[in-house]
Amino acid sequence: MRVAMELIDSAQVYLEEFQNSKCASKTPSLTLRTPSFSWWICPSNRLKLNTDVAVRSGVLGFGYGGVTRDSLGSVLACRSFFLSGYDDIESCELLTLKEGI
Repeated sequence: MRVAMELIDSAQVYLEEFQNSKCASKTPSLTLRTPSFSWWICPSNRLKLNTDVAVRSGVLGFGYGGVTRDSLGSVLACRSFFLSGYDDIESCELLTLKEGI
């Protein structure tokens, strides 16, 4: 499980660095936060999907992140991307779940 958390941490840092470099000329500096993790074990023979979105005011689009794990906590798949054209948080959350499934 520790390896999975390190992978997720690295992916988040990489994504934040990419987004910061891409938007450096457009936006003021961003405050980075240390993510806090909690994960509940799912029943055996099941998968668990964790997702989150980030919407920035003034930007028509959102960032998405998702991780699929098995009942042992092993990361089976992870993904992140930016989708333009949306700024309503409820629509973003629903699109994120659709993408994850």
